[in-house]
Amino acid sequence: MKRNWREYLIELVIVIIGITVAFWLNNMAEDSKENKLEAKFINDIQSDLIRDSTNLNTSYQFSQHKTEKVEGILQLLIQDAEMNYQDSLFQSIGVIGNYNFFFPESFTINSLLQSGDFKTLKSDQLKKELLRLRWLYEMIERDQNNFTKALDENYYPKVLTEIDMITGKVENPSFFYGTQFRNWVVYVYNDTSNLSAQYNRSKKQIRKILGIIEEIQKN
Repeated sequence: MKRNWREYLIELVIVIIGITVAFWLNNMAEDSKENKLEAKFINDIQSDLIRDSTNLNTSYQFSQHKTEKVEGILQLLIQDAEMNYQDSLFQSIGVIGNYNFFFPESFTINSLLQSGDFKTLKSDQLKKELLRLRWLYEMIERDQNNFTKALDENYYPKVLTEIDMITGKVENPSFFYGTQFRNWVVYVYNDTSNLSAQYNRSKKQIRKILGIIEEIQKN
């Protein structure tokens, strides 16, 4: 028995509808999977940033306190260089070499960038601000590394030649009033102030990103 063209057309339409529905269901499943994955990544980023905010605040407060102490040392050096200041200046050795650096929780963002899953984040604004924060972190890391390198290669080797660390005796008291030590104090003051500013900028950036994340989670 011959079949007319209408029957063929109906079968073709049924096949097309079936394929379309299958693609639609598959896309829905993929979208659901991607949405869940994105939500997990955002939650992980949020947790990292909350910890970063706490650690940044600790480093910022330490730097602010250190800046005040170093400023006090500068005031001593500005005054007449009398020997009765020696004990106070000797104590400044520890102040200059002391630090509480910030180290970010970068595992999630680094993993997303290295694996290519960064594109899973749909918000262009979120991605832009995260990359900006990453750049701020890199600036902090660079300056912290430069500071520790300067301490290890220049400051401590010189100090150890001027002071007997067992007896606490200063072999060359004039060292405290010389140009080298004075310049070191100025360098530490400027560097610590700069780090405080960078910590503060990063804290503000984190607050901005957390605000974006809260809006995404609401929707």
